[in-house]
Amino acid sequence: MKNDFKQGDLVFVPSSVRLVQFNHEKNHSPSFVHKHTITSKPSRALLMDSIDDYCKIYYNGEYWFAKEQDIYKGES
Repeated sequence: MKNDFKQGDLVFVPSSVRLVQFNHEKNHSPSFVHKHTITSKPSRALLMDSIDDYCKIYYNGEYWFAKEQDIYKGES
């Protein structure tokens, strides 16, 4: 990850951020977008992992991917 993010960090997700869920191939690499949403209000999420330029977060009861550049490290 390019930012100071590490697994388990609390991250800030601003409003109007596009979150996606990928359909995965057998090698677990993202292949195509299966589902997406746009955040309607700022919130916090738990950082789970990162793949390429995306961060896997736990947001609103589901796992989503956000572009790393769109989220910020939350306060502890």
